[in-house]
Amino acid sequence: MPDDWSPLRQELARCRADGVDLPVWWRDDDAVAHTPALDRLDALSAKTALPVHIAVIPRPADETLVRAVRNSHKLIPLVHGWQHVSHSPEGVKKAEFGQPRDGAITELQAAIGRLHELFGARLLPVFVPPGTALTPVSVLIWCVQGTVAFRHSCHAKRRCLRPG
Repeated sequence: MPDDWSPLRQELARCRADGVDLPVWWRDDDAVAHTPALDRLDALSAKTALPVHIAVIPRPADETLVRAVRNSHKLIPLVHGWQHVSHSPEGVKKAEFGQPRDGAITELQAAIGRLHELFGARLLPVFVPPGTALTPVSVLIWCVQGTVAFRHSCHAKRRCLRPG
């Protein structure tokens, strides 16, 4: 069954009619390869003139994804961990880089290196960690590697932009 996008379309139309600028963070999660879903997202991105950030898992990312990004002006790759494996102890929220551990620094360096190798200048140096948890050491390593932004969970209550 296709997704019903009509509520979003109606809200966007109200914003446009009211002259409201709407900041958007639009992301495809867990990208590793070219898929029909990515094609649909790319087409929608082109139609709306809004870029899509692609949270790429570096280790398994393949050449089909690289070609899809190269062939699109709207797909922007971001770093999404290393291999999307949780290292959290039992009972703690799943996260690849949420707890200090041996090998984490090496994986962080490998992740940014691999995506620079695959995407070059198209890579936006933003780290969007699986599970959204980060240790201070992880943040420090990413800053040293040249990362300019992080997406991190704030656990804020969600609210509607406008009633209706």
